[in-house]
Amino acid sequence: MVGRGLGVVLCCVLLSGCALRELPDLVPLPTAAVPAAAAPSPSTALQAALLTVADLPPGFGYFDGPDTPAQNVQGCPDITAEVPPDARTQFATGVSGPFLRLALYQRGVPGAREQLRTARRVSLCATFTARDANGTPLTTTVEPGVLEGIGDETVALRFVTTAPGLPPYYSDEVTVRSAGLVIHLAHGSFSPVDTKITEAVVRAAVAKTQGNT
Repeated sequence: MVGRGLGVVLCCVLLSGCALRELPDLVPLPTAAVPAAAAPSPSTALQAALLTVADLPPGFGYFDGPDTPAQNVQGCPDITAEVPPDARTQFATGVSGPFLRLALYQRGVPGAREQLRTARRVSLCATFTARDANGTPLTTTVEPGVLEGIGDETVALRFVTTAPGLPPYYSDEVTVRSAGLVIHLAHGSFSPVDTKITEAVVRAAVAKTQGNT
């Protein structure tokens, strides 16, 4: 249940897919205007189940940021097990965030349950280190999240990532199992994120998958 994460703007270590962690390059930050980015084109049967800008709070636009694998991850083995998503999309309110990354995984019930078990193991890591694609050292602390009771199973965590010369990067990481489908949302920013937005977006994502899968 780990997905991607801290790369372009430190879309911080995501728990999508429950094992794979990716960190966006901390430097340089993207310069293109976020709302101008094109919407992702359909590529999988789950594409229609992804949220769109119309489903989000005002101010979010599509964000076309690359996923960059983290390097030299130490202290949390379950963060590095790659599970590619079947569908994904990203949004932001500006080049410095906040950011939303939504990933869907069609695993079947046994695979989805295992993905949630992996997410729970990540919650035991407390802290881990890594480097972004530029070689910048990153230190992430793992804290319990506050969301629960969504879908059939919910694992919610808060990541706080620090890097030299940069403010802390905060990310709500929520993974939900709905039957054999896993929904992972990372909501991150360089200031503490609004968990009410995290919850609203996660609930909207789960509801939309139930209407489209």
